[in-house]
Amino acid sequence: MADFSSKMKAIREQMALSRRAFGELLGAPEAKIQKIEIGAQRADHEFLAAISRNTDFDLNWLLGGDGGTEQPPCRKAARPSESVPPEAFEDFVAVPGYDVSVSAGNGVHATDENVVGHYAFSRRWLTRRNLTPANLAVVRVAGDSMQPKLYNGDLAVIDTTSTDLKDGVTYVFRLGEDLLIKRLQILPQRNVNLCSDNPQYSPIQIDLSNGELTSIGRVVASMHEW
Repeated sequence: MADFSSKMKAIREQMALSRRAFGELLGAPEAKIQKIEIGAQRADHEFLAAISRNTDFDLNWLLGGDGGTEQPPCRKAARPSESVPPEAFEDFVAVPGYDVSVSAGNGVHATDENVVGHYAFSRRWLTRRNLTPANLAVVRVAGDSMQPKLYNGDLAVIDTTSTDLKDGVTYVFRLGEDLLIKRLQILPQRNVNLCSDNPQYSPIQIDLSNGELTSIGRVVASMHEW
């Protein structure tokens, strides 16, 4: 099965456009098209929206729901230069990304958490995972304590309504004024360990009775940016 980068290239080549011309069509610089095609940059929400508006190709296929086909399927019989109607983008939903990092280390001081952008997710994928878009948030990982599951700079998607503590589940926690992303280990007598996947980091033991630990939400997905 083709990956996102090769699919993007297949779309451009089927439209018989150079990278520069394709970028002009989408309102993106030629360098961005090149980086996306070689897998050096992730396609953001605005880029996906531009593909939906300005081409007739199926975003479900582009983002993975292709049934194994290699050639880019079209949503409608139309010339590539025709714009796709706005309702065609309804298969996707925007999830806010926040100006905050969560520590995969020993703690990142929490600051004001403002929305700085949005990420496009397939409604079909969210439904399959029983996730509600309004309850989701995207935050950035800082540090290496959750490697190899999460790397520094990765994006973590959290379900802010899934805060009940369960053993073995990875959450974003607020500990005092710090934000942490850790796997939970439940211990006797209302104690827990906040565990790292990187063996170089020791667990952080917390007594839940002191009220210092708050679960912000469960990590339900992650995105690695190359």
